Amino acid sequence: MYPNPIQNGSKIYIDLTDFAKQEPVTITIYDRNGQLYQAKTVDSDAEGGISVEMSVNKAMVPGLYIIKAQTASGVKHSKFIME
Repeated sequence: MYPNPIQNGSKIYIDLTDFAKQEPVTITIYDRNGQLYQAKTVDSDAEGGISVEMSVNKAMVPGLYIIKAQTASGVKHSKFIME
């Protein structure tokens, strides 16, 4: 995931691997209090990877955010800071 930290109004790029092939992956962005800001579902590629671009919601305030990638086979978490 990059950039980190990120500026409000920017885009965040998420590259993840080790999913099942052609598996639906739901990417969600939450703040540290559990408030959902964005969700997007994509399919992993033939090698089990994903590359996603998400715009940062202008309603998001500076602070720590959690990105969750969830599939039928598991969950991955990552964090980023909004300046």
